[in-house]
Amino acid sequence: EWDSFGSNLLSTKIKSENDTRVCSLLKDASYGATLRHFMARLRWKIKSRVLAANKKIDFEKLFDIFPIVLGEIKALHPYLPFDEGIFDLVVVDEASQVNLAEIMPILFRAKKVCIVGDHKQLGIEAGGLIFMNKFFEKLMWQRSFSGVSSLSLSVDEALSKSLLVTQHSILDLFRNESNSLLSEKNSCSLKEHFRSLPMLAEFTSSEFYKDEVYTEGLRIMTSTPERQKLIAFKDLHVEGSRTDRRGKKYHPGEAFKVIELIKNILSGSESDDLLEMHRIPFIPSIPSIGVVSFISDQIQYLSECTSKEFSVDQISSCDLLIGTADAFQGNERDVMIFSPSVDASCSRSVRFMEDSRRFNVATSRAKYFTFFVHGTLPENMERMNR
Repeated sequence: EWDSFGSNLLSTKIKSENDTRVCSLLKDASYGATLRHFMARLRWKIKSRVLAANKKIDFEKLFDIFPIVLGEIKALHPYLPFDEGIFDLVVVDEASQVNLAEIMPILFRAKKVCIVGDHKQLGIEAGGLIFMNKFFEKLMWQRSFSGVSSLSLSVDEALSKSLLVTQHSILDLFRNESNSLLSEKNSCSLKEHFRSLPMLAEFTSSEFYKDEVYTEGLRIMTSTPERQKLIAFKDLHVEGSRTDRRGKKYHPGEAFKVIELIKNILSGSESDDLLEMHRIPFIPSIPSIGVVSFISDQIQYLSECTSKEFSVDQISSCDLLIGTADAFQGNERDVMIFSPSVDASCSRSVRFMEDSRRFNVATSRAKYFTFFVHGTLPENMERMNR
């Protein structure tokens, strides 16, 4: 229900109750002391100092004041007591990139857990897991579990159950049917796309989500009559080929066009390249900008070019992010520039560049507009040609 001023009554009631609860807590001197002890603890990095500081903190009272704790998994460990079930619910976002070793101590602290992730986007390989190689893990697994009567489990069996740290995420573990962890009662598939304008979202839906689960693809929540008419994509073919200089492979022609686009966007230019983008009525005057490429050398070259061409204030004003698809997992920008760094000779790169999960992330980050800046496309790169 809503009141005459347009406020939701339930929302107003909950906010009022929470304000009252916090005010009541802060009148209790012990809660003030808890906050002071926690703030003092944040200064310390030395283990002995940390342990001593943690003993002074009443974490139950701290969680009364802050019932929601947000953070990267690796950042939470030093600040949370290692006690079982201290959280009623732990939500693991971007679960396809969360390896089993780092999440288990977090799950130990949870009474209930909610795993949120997309198995059609990048997985554990994008999560920055570099501390262990597969051969070393195999040796450690054989030493720890193979031949132990109560825990006997071979490496092959672990692989079939998605239990290997270097290869599997917590999402893989839960989705693996042999583990019988999911049922209709405790799982659901989200079928809505909220981020992109219809022209962009329809490609994502038809290319990656029309299968046996999503027979009709995703429901595109931005698809209203006035938005369906908007052009949100521009194909920009550039001349030249990819350069191989000192072992670095990048496409100067693509990079030059990317820099030109960013300059024109920041200056509010009426360039022909930006005509369709400027026709989107609700796009910010200086939109946030992302540049994505599959090739790390192209990213490095683009980063060097932008640091020469733009000031820190200019880069900050558009929240510019330049990176591979891995860097864009979980990120979005108003405007995306897709620069794959290709020419007609790159046909052997098709398996890497057109990997469905990598391509899904690279082409679904834009809210309002995507520029596709590319050299001559190899005929066998079917997704890029589509």
